[in-house]
Amino acid sequence: MPRTYYVTHALGPLMHVTGEMPVKVNAFAIHSDVPEQYDDFRRNYDALAMMNVITDDGALFRFTGCSAMGSRSGYRFAGENGCVETGRTLGSMVNLSYQPWLIPEGEERSRTYDPQWPANAELAEKAGHGGGDFRPVWNFIRYLTKGAEPFFNVYRGGAAGPFPGSGQCPPGG
Repeated sequence: MPRTYYVTHALGPLMHVTGEMPVKVNAFAIHSDVPEQYDDFRRNYDALAMMNVITDDGALFRFTGCSAMGSRSGYRFAGENGCVETGRTLGSMVNLSYQPWLIPEGEERSRTYDPQWPANAELAEKAGHGGGDFRPVWNFIRYLTKGAEPFFNVYRGGAAGPFPGSGQCPPGG
């Protein structure tokens, strides 16, 4: 699977947090012969992929996937009022920073905190990927048993990728 397909799964949380839908996608991948040397089911022959997504409200989402980066990932939301960052060097912590001239009364310019799951925290943590593997199943069960419409219905799920034609086909693909 081309790395450009793989990085599309990072779009889901951004769509959920912002409520935005992708309208334009631009993606590139850099081929590498190095993975061919390893007999590993994960090989995809791409050393690096970058994807830019423009949303229906004009936001820009940027994703990078690199075979040398390991599994440490995170999100950074940067806007006119400030920035929120997760992951990478923060672990499970979240850092919130305001622009110096827009600090709300009673708030600090920057603070780091440990976010908590609103419900089912123990089950979510056990499921893997920081709860990301738990939430889709939980939401599907809620839909089946209670009729609760999940955020990722068939339309949003289809818009979250992978995007055909956004990269090189895998060998034999």
